[in-house]
Amino acid sequence: MNDRNNKEILAKNIRHYMEQNHKTRGEMCEALGIKYTTFADWVNAKTYPRIDRIEQMANYFGIKKSALLEEHDQLPADAIPYQERPTQPIPIVGVVSCG
Repeated sequence: MNDRNNKEILAKNIRHYMEQNHKTRGEMCEALGIKYTTFADWVNAKTYPRIDRIEQMANYFGIKKSALLEEHDQLPADAIPYQERPTQPIPIVGVVSCG
């Protein structure tokens, strides 16, 4: 992987966790003690943070560092998560004797 791709993956993951946790850039900067322009560069994939800042963000979100650093397969927008799939009873058609 090249450096640009790593920046884009990290930026996408930061945006994902910000959206999931309903956090703004301003809230993130305040909580992490980071300048707004620096954080904006990370979110826009212009620069890559030091590993200690990545660890700080991971701790803030309550996730592993790898969740921010690695590309994740995304489910299609219309996919139904496993826990929410509707269930239906299956009718019993007959009985099979075995020996």
